[in-house]
Amino acid sequence: MKEVIISPPFSNILPNTKHYTRIIGTYTLKRRRGLWRAFTTLRKVKNGWFNNVGLRNPGISKVPNKEVIVSIAELNPGDFDKILDVLSKKDRVLGVEFNISCPNADVRKLNKYILRKAKSLFSTVIVKVPHRYERFEELLDMGVECVHVSNSYMGISGKILYLENLLKVKYLRVKYKDLKIIGGGGVYSLVNFYQYRIAGANYVSLSTIFLHPIKLIKFIKAYFKW
Repeated sequence: MKEVIISPPFSNILPNTKHYTRIIGTYTLKRRRGLWRAFTTLRKVKNGWFNNVGLRNPGISKVPNKEVIVSIAELNPGDFDKILDVLSKKDRVLGVEFNISCPNADVRKLNKYILRKAKSLFSTVIVKVPHRYERFEELLDMGVECVHVSNSYMGISGKILYLENLLKVKYLRVKYKDLKIIGGGGVYSLVNFYQYRIAGANYVSLSTIFLHPIKLIKFIKAYFKW
């Protein structure tokens, strides 16, 4: 993976480049409608953005066979197993991210069998955890090697998550030295980006910054020293 990770929803529409890795999705086994929710629930709040999209997606069969990491969620028992069967036929897909964090859908959790199956298929297997998640020992005992910290809190993403997520990354780096960490939440500048890196994140994800075009342009210019 590249140092810069682009997370959904904006990763779904961006092209692949050598400068970042895309995590696309989140995909469920079957199609979930609700495009209208993306327009009617997204709104600016203090220090962040609120949305209640609820995993709107065309279903796992529609995943493009490209060099991307695919975020997936299980809504019913056995979904993860079936989703991995579909993805196993996509020979260009780089890996999977198990999204157990979505606050707007009843996503189910992982088990050792599913994790072993994913690791047998892909070199990159990530678990995206909820905001304020604490059960990391269980994930490591299961065999998880990479976590994504973290998702929206009560449907709110952006700057409001920054300080807590930064402290969580620092805590995880000290306690679990070999754990690979994707830090994210509230990255609106190059300073924010490198504070995550200094805290111990191996990779940093961007998403909400795409709602701020001027900040995005400044970040791109600073990161690539244009």
